[in-house]
Amino acid sequence: MGNIVALPWDTDFLGHSIGRLVVSEEQVGLQDLDKALEQARMSHIECLYVEISFSQLKLLEYCSSNQFLLVDFKTTLSKPIDPVKPQVQNNRICYKPFEHYFVDLIPIVDLLSRKSRFSLDPHFGYAKSQELYREWFRKSFYEGYCQHFLTYLRDDRPVGFATLKTKERVGFIDLLGVSESEQGKGIGSALIQSVEQQAASMGFSVVKIVTQGHNIAALRTYQRAGYMTDSVSVFYHKWLT
Repeated sequence: MGNIVALPWDTDFLGHSIGRLVVSEEQVGLQDLDKALEQARMSHIECLYVEISFSQLKLLEYCSSNQFLLVDFKTTLSKPIDPVKPQVQNNRICYKPFEHYFVDLIPIVDLLSRKSRFSLDPHFGYAKSQELYREWFRKSFYEGYCQHFLTYLRDDRPVGFATLKTKERVGFIDLLGVSESEQGKGIGSALIQSVEQQAASMGFSVVKIVTQGHNIAALRTYQRAGYMTDSVSVFYHKWLT
């Protein structure tokens, strides 16, 4: 308990001194948490990211009583996949991020940013959340931040996209978005299936996704696609200034 990790990229991008409070499942001493907050103040950290498991009731009560700002219910879902299943490519999906798709996909990225924890924090707000998501998207599109970038086309126009990122031999759906006018038409499900096929072709047997618990539409899409909830945690921002 009480391990403070500085986050230099977040600090530079968001314009505030940012850190993360690493909360151990085994250590739940509230006095340790008091000391950690004091340590962060002495280190001139302005904002701490704090993730607490739903099982840690005492810590959740502490955060609620000490003006921690609730910004997200972080939900992790997973699905086993068969890496030897024959792969069938969807002819509506482009498997390369062609330059002329970039501008058309930006409005979809902006939709995603509206539901982020940064948008829900008034210290950052929608404008900063939008800027952050656009940078995340740009790095995925141009700089290889993800291993696969998939675009769904309707009449040769991009109306959805998904990215596959790998970590510790597990495939993660890092970003998934569909144009507002095209939602509810099975595009998200088609992208998920194609991402799974890409993950299977790389030899992975599991695909995971981390999404906001308040994003009911996204959760339903993943559940319909066969994903099961692994864990749910509460995400706070603790402002120290």
